[in-house]
Amino acid sequence: MVNKLGLINFLQFVTAVHYAMFYYMGAYLYEHGIKLPVKKVAFSFGISFGCYILSQVFLNKESVALKVMLLVSDNIGLLAGVLAVYGMANLVHKRNDFVGMLLKKNSFGIYLFHQQLIYPCIMLLNGKVHPAVQVIVCFIAAICGATVITEFLRKFKVTKVMFEI
Repeated sequence: MVNKLGLINFLQFVTAVHYAMFYYMGAYLYEHGIKLPVKKVAFSFGISFGCYILSQVFLNKESVALKVMLLVSDNIGLLAGVLAVYGMANLVHKRNDFVGMLLKKNSFGIYLFHQQLIYPCIMLLNGKVHPAVQVIVCFIAAICGATVITEFLRKFKVTKVMFEI
């Protein structure tokens, strides 16, 4: 219930405000049709991963300067992660094969249902596997599960209209 900064995080309000800038960054990129070349996507992944490694190395240090550095590093890593994921989504959306078409068709449903699938996945894996493995497994489970849910809900007129899918 208390976040890294020591603030009470009732109903994840502080987390929602913190992540709002990342949401708006992605929305800005999408609205303006900004496309990222593969090299920038890879560079963004590298920056995001590097910031994560940095935070893990200095995680339990007591220095105020290090805590401030980690706070800045974490946010840079998250911003780089947004760029990387946005760039990857654009690369997938360019594809006209079965996977690309399935993701295009179900992107709103995936957006609606992915978080509900990520949470139990995190609860099952947290602390039991390496964080990188956890991210990959949760990502695949969320995308696949949300796609299945969306395809199932699309079969019924009521749920199709209710969820606009």
